[in-house]
Amino acid sequence: MFRPIFLTLLYICGALPATLGPCRRADRACLSRAIGNAFPIVVGGVPSRGVNSGDPIYQEVIEGEIPLLKYKFTNTSTSGFKNCVLKSSNLNLDALKFAYELDCPSISMSGNYEISGELLVMPVEGKGTYEVVTSKYWAGVDANLQIYERDGQTYMKMTTFTLKVQALGPIKFDFRNLFKGNQRLSDAVHKFAHENWRNVARLFDQQVFSKNLKAIIKGYNKYLKFEPLEEIIIDY
Repeated sequence: MFRPIFLTLLYICGALPATLGPCRRADRACLSRAIGNAFPIVVGGVPSRGVNSGDPIYQEVIEGEIPLLKYKFTNTSTSGFKNCVLKSSNLNLDALKFAYELDCPSISMSGNYEISGELLVMPVEGKGTYEVVTSKYWAGVDANLQIYERDGQTYMKMTTFTLKVQALGPIKFDFRNLFKGNQRLSDAVHKFAHENWRNVARLFDQQVFSKNLKAIIKGYNKYLKFEPLEEIIIDY
């Protein structure tokens, strides 16, 4: 009972960083802001809580198979999430939902690739190293929450989520060794991809963002394991 009041005084006096509250349960704006404030902390990494840095994010395998195209990215490093801004966050504990949007000025990926099939209408085949650098990206996330108890206190974590993603600016694609090094065919594919960046991005962004957001949410949940709701919510 007295700890939330004590925490409130510490926040007011500046002895603790203004991250997770304290808020009143009915103040959804405060709760949304509190959870949202943790995003840059989580992405930056919190070693004392077992939270690895979310920038860069390393993925051993990202693969997908869509009509007429099969691709596989391995040993991929993704950077740029530390510069994303979490906005329009909406935490609803009664509905067990947390919806938020991310504005990312740029995302870069590099690693190894294998691809075969048709890139929209352009035949493509290759295996080698790659690099992709985007302009601004937007992502909207609707996450489901789970409330659980541990050692007499109450915690929450994010479980499943749905994702919407949209590239908002040109993207630079660099896939080396397409068509076993045939420069003419490689140049044609890259020219086509750069001219049709928006449609090309749609082939990959859902799978790529989902994989990376799972890593960020995993870090979020590790962070929240140290934040009882009784300390975030004054009248919980």
